[in-house]
Amino acid sequence: MLDLLKKMVYLGLGAAAITEEKLRQTLDEMIVQGKLGEKEGEELLQEFLQALSENQQKLQTLIEDRIRHFLQDLPLVTKEELQRLERRLESLERRLEQVEREPQA
Repeated sequence: MLDLLKKMVYLGLGAAAITEEKLRQTLDEMIVQGKLGEKEGEELLQEFLQALSENQQKLQTLIEDRIRHFLQDLPLVTKEELQRLERRLESLERRLEQVEREPQA
């Protein structure tokens, strides 16, 4: 499941990179054809890159939230619960060793 989510993120980032490249090409063509000034083209590109960055952050947050919810629904112990159980087990092992060392009555 996590691999699938990672692949989705990478696919989204790859698509964004392709989209950026295609936009640059299109803007360059429009500038060469005189349909767009260089300054306007650069402004449009910067606006697009800003929007792309914001959307990537939103996507990242959304995916992290989904993963967190997914993991919370699984019957897994937390790191803290595992550490607590390890400490309890160590304590019980020490007590058992003490009992085993005591002379039998």
